[in-house]
Amino acid sequence: MRRYVIAVIVSALWVAASRAEMLPPAEKRAGEFLELTEAAKAGNRRLVEDLLRRGVDPKHPAESGETDAQYFASMRDPVQSAAMGGHAGVIEILLEAGATPDWQCCSGETALVLAAERGHAEAVRALLAGGAKPLLMGDHGPPLVVALAERRFSTAAILLLPTLFTFPVSVLCALVGLIAATLLWRLFRRRGAA
Repeated sequence: MRRYVIAVIVSALWVAASRAEMLPPAEKRAGEFLELTEAAKAGNRRLVEDLLRRGVDPKHPAESGETDAQYFASMRDPVQSAAMGGHAGVIEILLEAGATPDWQCCSGETALVLAAERGHAEAVRALLAGGAKPLLMGDHGPPLVVALAERRFSTAAILLLPTLFTFPVSVLCALVGLIAATLLWRLFRRRGAA
């Protein structure tokens, strides 16, 4: 009986392995991508590293122009999934492997917006260090506005300086001028009232 059970298990494993090799490339890519995304969502660093070592592409299939891109367009990529959970270590691993920090899903959200919205400060830092653009607009605005709207002030503080430094100098000068004019107007208004 034992030999029969062992034979059935071995043959089942052999069939499963041969089917995996026979999958069309798009279906194999879809399975790998979904597995990587789920591992990133769970914050499973070890599995993410293992999948990347096996050659799984961390970029979203819609980004690389694959034929089944429409199927994937509504899905989040691994970086976005890790950002939602606040898994900064996983984000760093994915970005080092070539993932795009600013991929936008169908709702226009980026990983930086998702991390800012949930107040994941370390994830925001990892994304900014990995090259995420702090002014990239989603459906709810740039990450700084989203963080402020959700009352995630510590995350907003992290986003403030990179956001200011990405503005063109002329815009910054105009903002400084506007702030100075407002302060002077208030000062003279108070003196005139006194």
